Amino acid sequence: MKTNALGLMAFLLILTGSLISCQDDISKEILVDDNQENSSLEVFSLYGTMCNWVNRENDGKVVIINSLEELEQYVSCSMNSSFHSLDFSKQSLLLVGSVASSGIYDIYKTSIQQSSIDDYELKVKIRLNEIPLPLEWDIAVRVDKLRDDAQVLLRVDELPGTITSVIGKWRLIKEYTSGFGSPQEEIDYSKRNIVYDFKNDGVLMVSGDGHTGWVKNGNHSYSIGNFRRIKVGYRSSWYSVSPNELIIDSRPADGSAFYFAKVK
Repeated sequence: MKTNALGLMAFLLILTGSLISCQDDISKEILVDDNQENSSLEVFSLYGTMCNWVNRENDGKVVIINSLEELEQYVSCSMNSSFHSLDFSKQSLLLVGSVASSGIYDIYKTSIQQSSIDDYELKVKIRLNEIPLPLEWDIAVRVDKLRDDAQVLLRVDELPGTITSVIGKWRLIKEYTSGFGSPQEEIDYSKRNIVYDFKNDGVLMVSGDGHTGWVKNGNHSYSIGNFRRIKVGYRSSWYSVSPNELIIDSRPADGSAFYFAKVK
């Protein structure tokens, strides 16, 4: 009897350890490693098509799309255009929208974590910009196949004050043309003293001889928009900025990308 009792106790300990191990596995992120900055979920975009998102809400609820018919309820296309479809036998599409506390520089990270069999948490990390007004946003991401009745909660992490401002002096270094319709060209400005001086009162002062890149020599008004948009006069473009480099990139609109170095 003593031997059987010891055997039963050992079995229960092994079983308990197995259950704990399984629970630990469930609680781990199943699609991405959150410690890796570049491991975001793949975004499903309609960019480059004649289609637009419709019927999207900003209430923070995550919509699970598991078929083309369901997806078509949220997409409207014109001129017989179409979009790249998903393999819904292996993937689901998560649609979500909410409101940020300020303007948005970009949505730079999305990941999903499974807490139980059919319970998940979609995590979205947002960098805010200098605009002090709340902004609606939405995103669509691909994930491994989920059940229709799965529960996906949204968690948003906003990072205010983490974006280097464009304010200051920047020297134009080079330009890359878009390459649409002709070979891409690189233009070297590094030996010319072309300076873009962004003042904190919304004035951009451009100095240099001859062609000065994105905008002409002189004073211009500028503004910073949501989702990495910068506008100078009538020109609007995407931008990215770090402590030592500014990039103004209009290549998606058949323009050029201009690279600047911070003037110390």
